[in-house]
Amino acid sequence: MCAPPRHAEMNIYDLTEQESAWIGVPHTGLLIEALRAIGEGRLSAKCGLKADLPAVRWSGLIRGWIRALELDPRFFIRQFRFIFVEPADYRNWRDQSSLPPSEQKVRRPKGAAVRCAARNYIDTERNESRQTSQKRAWEHIRSRLPGATYRQVMDAMEAEVGKKRPGRPRKTASAES
Repeated sequence: MCAPPRHAEMNIYDLTEQESAWIGVPHTGLLIEALRAIGEGRLSAKCGLKADLPAVRWSGLIRGWIRALELDPRFFIRQFRFIFVEPADYRNWRDQSSLPPSEQKVRRPKGAAVRCAARNYIDTERNESRQTSQKRAWEHIRSRLPGATYRQVMDAMEAEVGKKRPGRPRKTASAES
């Protein structure tokens, strides 16, 4: 049997779960990338269940797990709790990987910036002689302010054009002629 992991080590499942929640990347995708790094030797890991596996067997297991996860993301994902890595090694790997670093978390913009983007959207729609749309407003503002929430956008739209009436807009007799 392997010696129990030191307290400084964490299992790869929990580590990638915390990181994925922090940076907004799907957990399974981050776990696959970490497993690839372990299989390629860029991230050192230890087995927490059985005696140390030979390198050939370890890399074969990793390749099989990656294929299974790519086919079905729900594939016994919790079994990866017996793979332990040093958090410092994991952070070094993350800093060198192509995935976005955790420090570049998208910040929520202030309300004034969202209202300014909403005014910009409204002016654009009016210049094109179109009515405003909540869906288009959300898409327009989200593309310019990635950290904006849906609630912020709807509040800004309500402040600029007033509260939306329920239901679909009706065609009036003057519009039909």
